Amino acid sequence: MFQALRVHRLALCDQLGGLTDDQWNAASLCDGWRVRDVLGHLVSVQIVPTWKFMLGVYSMKSFDKRADKIAREFGARSPQSLVDQYRSLVESKRGAPLVGLMAPLADVLTHSVDIQRPLGLPELHANDAAETVLTRLAAGLQGFTSKKAARGLRLEATDLAWHQGDGPGVRGSVGDLLIALNGRPAGFDALVGDGVATLRSRVVD
Repeated sequence: MFQALRVHRLALCDQLGGLTDDQWNAASLCDGWRVRDVLGHLVSVQIVPTWKFMLGVYSMKSFDKRADKIAREFGARSPQSLVDQYRSLVESKRGAPLVGLMAPLADVLTHSVDIQRPLGLPELHANDAAETVLTRLAAGLQGFTSKKAARGLRLEATDLAWHQGDGPGVRGSVGDLLIALNGRPAGFDALVGDGVATLRSRVVD
């Protein structure tokens, strides 16, 4: 898992290294976040101490608002400094309570698509890593998806030999499934199957 995490971090850094100012300031698939804010988030979750983050959650009375504030603060830094800092964190093994390295792996795979889709960049994900992350997301991954999100549905990737669950179908590319399971409305544009409406009602606010 760590090797997959390392490879995907490096791949994203390589993609982002040549972006223009307009691309850095373009809207990502994360509501309200520019491309630079998404990278700011990926950097911040590796270096902001848990106690400091949770202190902010307590004062703001919201986990999401705290995460949003920090992502924007980091996103305000120069893009090159963010790329350099993320590259310096390639070897970081900081995970999350109860989830471990699955959290940063799911983060980088999902947020890479959040960046790549709007900019028309190739979506880069190793098959084994995509299978691992999709399996955990479909089953419910703390901090990402609930256990009921895909319950009673059959999820199937059209560009990978992966499926999970039984019931009405939800079929799409790895990228579509990653961002759909994480509640991005754009992820549902290309999904097909009798279970799409059900999944959308469960994960999109």
